[in-house]
Amino acid sequence: MNWSAADYLIFALMVLALVGGLILMRRMSGDIAYRLGALTALLAGFVMVWANGAVGLIGAEGSDLNLLFFAFPGLGLLGAALSRLRPAGLARTCTLLLIAQLTVGAGLFLTGLISQKDVPVRDVALTTLVFATAWGLAAALFQRAARRSPS
Repeated sequence: MNWSAADYLIFALMVLALVGGLILMRRMSGDIAYRLGALTALLAGFVMVWANGAVGLIGAEGSDLNLLFFAFPGLGLLGAALSRLRPAGLARTCTLLLIAQLTVGAGLFLTGLISQKDVPVRDVALTTLVFATAWGLAAALFQRAARRSPS
């Protein structure tokens, strides 16, 4: 790989954040649905940032449309903080991420931005499908954990 020292540092910080998030989530609950929801959401956020930073998720690496996708992990972190990592709040956060992912994907099609920026339709469809599925799965797992947890 043709990475600079800064690239390795950023990747190391990303891995540390992922592992730290997994350790925190493990301590928050022993519920398997909660833990699987956390794993799904954290991995989705990690992959989104990594792939987007490395090559871009849609179109060319330098496409400004890729900046949209850096907002998702930030929104997830904000939702996690506001919900105090409670399963019902995390379920709502992941549901909002799912809706946002579908909205961004549909918006790119409906506005014609993908044709103006020479972005392959396949890239937008695949990115939307993969991450919407991950957010939806995490939301369902957190909702299951919320139903089983005491209030």
